This record gives sequence, C-alpha cells and structure tokens, in this order.
Amino acid sequence: MSCFPLKKDGTDIIIENKTNSTLKNITITTSEMVRTIYVDSIDKEKSLTKFLSMKNNKTDGTYIISYEINDITKQVKNGYYTNGGSLNSSIKFIIEKDTTLVKFGKMKIY
Repeated sequence: MSCFPLKKDGTDIIIENKTNSTLKNITITTSEMVRTIYVDSIDKEKSLTKFLSMKNNKTDGTYIISYEINDITKQVKNGYYTNGGSLNSSIKFIIEKDTTLVKFGKMKIY
C-alpha cells in the first residue's frame, strides 16, 4: 500500500524557475492536447504546482511544457503516459538558464 494518495485521473505538475528571469505564457499539456494548464508567469527563483487532469486522455503520449523567457519561446517534450493514464505521481520541470531538467515522482500502482 502506498503512503501517498494516488491520483488516477492525472498528475501533479511542478515547475521550478531556476533562472534570473520571469517565465511567461506557460502552458502544460499532453501530446493528445485534451486539457491544458495556463499560467501567466512564474517569477525568478519561484515554483508552482498544478494538477493536470487526464481523465479524458485515451492513448499513449508525452508531456509538453511551453514557455517564454527573455522574449524567446521554448518547448520541452518529455515523459510518457500510457492508455491515457500517468505512470507517475508528479512531474517536475526544473527550468534553468540553458536547459530544462525533468524529474518524475513515484511510480503509480493501481
């Protein structure tokens, strides 16, 4: 039995801004683009957690984050979900000056 609550209909998305600039126009979605999280901005050295609902996802796919930094739009595709369901309790995007790291939370057991 798990010691943390499982969310079978989605996953927590954590975004950490480790840059010296504000991130703007942030979107988080899946490759199916069924649901999208919109965030206006995240200040430098701040973080944010949102829940990405996947209750209407049906296929296999990947997670997509898009954001603007210093007037440049960046997009990162990473991770994997199957049969419309997340395999992880959370996905953390750590945005640094020149890269985006992705860390995955505990595997879900259904």
